[in-house]
Amino acid sequence: MAAANGCTPLEAGLKVLPYALGSSLASMPAAWFIGHWQRRTKDTNGQNLMIQIGLLVSTLGFGLLILLDENATIAAQVGFPLVAGVGLGMLFHAPYQVFTQALKPQELATGTSAFFLVRFTGATVGLAVAGAIFNARMSHRVLADLPLNKSGTSIDYSLIRSIEPLVLRRQLSLVLKKLRIQDQNPTQETQIAEKSSETNA
Repeated sequence: MAAANGCTPLEAGLKVLPYALGSSLASMPAAWFIGHWQRRTKDTNGQNLMIQIGLLVSTLGFGLLILLDENATIAAQVGFPLVAGVGLGMLFHAPYQVFTQALKPQELATGTSAFFLVRFTGATVGLAVAGAIFNARMSHRVLADLPLNKSGTSIDYSLIRSIEPLVLRRQLSLVLKKLRIQDQNPTQETQIAEKSSETNA
């Protein structure tokens, strides 16, 4: 958000709050439901049901995130991450409870530590690798003469708003959208942007 919309770190943090709070708040009723179900039926069907619902809701939420672009409303920027966060929140307790069912009582402490180590390490490494791949691909595919700050390992996409004329800016936005949804030959994107710039010159 800070790169795409030119938000300050505080504004970007506030816009991420629905995702973080949604996952935290959704985890509590999910845990209550699982506990109630397990006391009543003495099986793990409650965990299985919560995992299925959580995966469905989070998939829907992350699918909605594809619709976000530079013209997205504040409601969309808040609502879509909220849906994804609620889905992930449902998945906080259920996998752990299914995992602990397979452990002996003396293995519970070690198993719990290993479970959360793998969970948080996977999340950290996954985000870092995905961000590095995205920035590496974009830095090679975006035209060299565009006024984008490519210093370091990130690109300041907020500078796209300064491109004139407006038609060229919209054309570049369409090219960047295509990069998100399909793998294209970089020369095709270059030709599209160059033709647009020649037309508007």
